[in-house]
Amino acid sequence: CPVVQLESVRGRLSEDHPRFQALQQQVNELEAQVRATGGSGGGGGPSRTAQEALRAAEAELDSSRREQAELQTLAEQAQARVASFSAIEGEASELLADVTVKTQLVSELRNRRARLDNMRSEIDTGFRVVARAVAPENAIPSRRKYYVAVGTPAMFVLAVLVVLLIRELRSLKLYSAAEVAFWANGPVIGATTWPREAKALSDLVADLDDFVPDARGVMLIVGATDKETPLAVELSRSMNADWAPDATSVDLGARVVDSRGADVGGRRSLPAQASDFENAPTNVRHDLLAPPTLVQSGAPYSLFSGSEPGQRLLVTPWDNTLEGAGLRRQARLADRVLVVVPSGGIGVRELREAQARLGRETGVGFVIVGLHRDLTKLPDRCGPVDAFWTATRQTASAEA
Repeated sequence: CPVVQLESVRGRLSEDHPRFQALQQQVNELEAQVRATGGSGGGGGPSRTAQEALRAAEAELDSSRREQAELQTLAEQAQARVASFSAIEGEASELLADVTVKTQLVSELRNRRARLDNMRSEIDTGFRVVARAVAPENAIPSRRKYYVAVGTPAMFVLAVLVVLLIRELRSLKLYSAAEVAFWANGPVIGATTWPREAKALSDLVADLDDFVPDARGVMLIVGATDKETPLAVELSRSMNADWAPDATSVDLGARVVDSRGADVGGRRSLPAQASDFENAPTNVRHDLLAPPTLVQSGAPYSLFSGSEPGQRLLVTPWDNTLEGAGLRRQARLADRVLVVVPSGGIGVRELREAQARLGRETGVGFVIVGLHRDLTKLPDRCGPVDAFWTATRQTASAEA
């Protein structure tokens, strides 16, 4: 039917299209024919046939329109579904890309695992297997029990030796001047066999004459222990008898030196007998409430001539207890301190304790007494002896 065909192409073709115009002309002719048939008033067959055809065409046209509407709706739904499919397709593409990457990683990991399994099963150790190891028929005897049996006594002996060595080091006795100077870290100005040999005292005093003429101030003599205190007093008396025969008063607190008596004109020689020193009176007084120390001595020999007060060496001993503030005060007021150390009668610990009791570190010297005759071949002096004789109370205070 031209009408149906015209309605079917109306949405697809424009009105200027030749087919559309041909169908439109056919429909116009049919309508004109229908009008002409209806105007003549005849109720013949052709008119009725045309009307029925027109009604059928209109019914078909309505059906086509409904069908077209349904198809349009379905097309829109399909278009919407296609749009949703596009979003899903994008997500699917991303997922597919991820799956592809993960698949490649899994493949690489599997290949690596296979290589590691091969490497583990076939490790190249650099050794060639000659024969497979088999379990021994008998156990190899262990030598550990022999090591334990021999090592335990050896360790015990070594421990005993270490203990004895430590005890020996703690009770190490000092004999020579070098040993005393090393462990005391101070100078040793002399060493003598006195009091083993009584005449050795005068030799010791005479050996110090190379430093005494230039020495000034007050020297305090202290025994390392209580046993050496009488030796310190005797040494001080001999030094004063040989070096300062005049009666002398020494005040360590005020630094006052007063000498009296006529000048006898210098040192001539040492007395022939040690008993001559015993006749020189010596009086040492210690007053804990006041610092002065009084030394009075007299002898027929002198090393000094025309010396002014404070320009000679004066020696004073310490015969009181070897501890306390009194000893520290006298040691600090003196220009130098001489410690009498017995050879082989004192250890390192006792020597350090004797140094600590003095309360000063500089201006401290040592003299060794009771030296064995075999040790007289060794040097009798050691350390900075010059610094000891030139030390003063002022320099000791400044260094402290």
